[in-house]
This record gives sequence, structure tokens and C-alpha cells, in this order.
Amino acid sequence: MKAGDLVRVTRRHGDLISHSLGLLIEYNVWEKIATVFLEGRLERCCASDVTRAGRRDHELIGGTL
Repeated sequence: MKAGDLVRVTRRHGDLISHSLGLLIEYNVWEKIATVFLEGRLERCCASDVTRAGRRDHELIGGTL
């Protein structure tokens, strides 16, 4: 992953799991921490909860690949 990628963030709240799309700002490999712009604010997320968005995610927001 590199800065500027569209990413999908998995959030876990107890038994509830939700996915959000955001913009990757910074990814530190040695810290395993990603800084993502989500819903108007910067959030630092565990790298295991962040994946690059794929074709299906782009279609959901109206983009084309």
C-alpha cells in the first residue's frame, strides 16, 4: 500500500463488524500502523484492519476501473 490508495477499513465493536472506505495518508511498515482519512478525520488503524479497495468497492462509490 502507498499513500493515496483507496482503502477499506474493517472496524470491530464487540460482535459488530463494519467496513468503511477511506484514503490512505501514511503507512509505516515497521510499526504496522496506517493513517487513514475516514469520514472527515484522520484515524490511525492497525495494518491488519486495512486493505486496498478493489473493483467492487470502486463500483459501490460510482467509479469505474
